[in-house]
Amino acid sequence: MISITLVKYLAVGVLNAIVGFGTTFLLMWQGMSPELANVLGYVVGVCFSFVVNKIFTFESKAGGKKSVGEFVRFVSSMLIAWSCNFIVLKICLKAGVNPYLAQLISGATYTACGYILSKTWAFKKR
Repeated sequence: MISITLVKYLAVGVLNAIVGFGTTFLLMWQGMSPELANVLGYVVGVCFSFVVNKIFTFESKAGGKKSVGEFVRFVSSMLIAWSCNFIVLKICLKAGVNPYLAQLISGATYTACGYILSKTWAFKKR
């Protein structure tokens, strides 16, 4: 059975994808390189994602220093997930995959890594 936390994470992920990919694709459309657009899209997405996942998905009540710790762990988790994403993006681009499709493929990698790290480390109840 699928956990409610996973369903919430995926729902937030859909919203985050709209925000992140929207930013990325808009920047690419304006002439920015796929790599730089990817970086900026994920920066916007991580900020959005922290707030929504903290409150809605993982229902964290942590405040003060504990909230700062969550933020640091979350950003660290997303940096790891983003690194995996970027590696996949570069592999796809080198293989001749359409840059827009490459963004979607690498985004799926980011989502899987991000969920695992968020659940098991960033928002783990302590």
